[in-house]
Amino acid sequence: MKSHFCMAGGSVALLTATTLALAQAQSTATLPPNVPPPGGIVSAHPVGVEEVPPPPSNFNPLTASPLALRQYVVPPPPDPQLAPDAYRRWLQAVVGAHRHSSATLTQTNIANHPAKILGSSVLQPNVKNIAVTSSNWSGTAIFDPARPFQREAIQGEFVVPVARQAYGACTGDWVYSTQWVGMDGYNSNDVLQAGVEADAYCNGSTTVAFYSAWIEWFPFNETRVSVPAFRPGDLAYIQVWNTSPVPMPIS
Repeated sequence: MKSHFCMAGGSVALLTATTLALAQAQSTATLPPNVPPPGGIVSAHPVGVEEVPPPPSNFNPLTASPLALRQYVVPPPPDPQLAPDAYRRWLQAVVGAHRHSSATLTQTNIANHPAKILGSSVLQPNVKNIAVTSSNWSGTAIFDPARPFQREAIQGEFVVPVARQAYGACTGDWVYSTQWVGMDGYNSNDVLQAGVEADAYCNGSTTVAFYSAWIEWFPFNETRVSVPAFRPGDLAYIQVWNTSPVPMPIS
């Protein structure tokens, strides 16, 4: 299952490649009546997001023209010589995933934000992978001070975790977690990012788990995406890329 979306200057692909384990995932339509929807649902249509219609059934991303790839927002392939592992994962995702229905987009009040860096970080011209301390995310930033915008695409692959509150904890509300990849957001005020949220609700004897794909181009809030419907144990493949006409290196 997959969904492709385009926004001014950038695109996102969300795909499930393999199901490693099965579990029941909740959606806002099936939440118990006494459980509030996570994130404060906003009924207005998401701003600045457009779903791209699926390609025809005989579409082959390996032989399609560059124009057709752009038309159907197929993630650009990594260089098979420079990044063979990234190319293999891209190949598995674009060939093996199929979309069967249109996605429902739901605007929320959640904002994942750019990195809220704690303390000062020293940027060195020859250092590209930077580990930082942040109050809202953990991971690695790939940053080139000499060319801060010269990055064409970034992709990530991860197993969707099981959503549950900390052992022995029951907050009376939702706790949230997200796994994602994004462009910008490090020492900048905007970020184009996409991922999967795994949220857990606990109030008394009521416990609920909620999973959803999402996209966000901050300062706009997170938009949930119904397709693909992620579940814990799914192997998620996500790519975010720049649609600028200026040639940029793929990593």
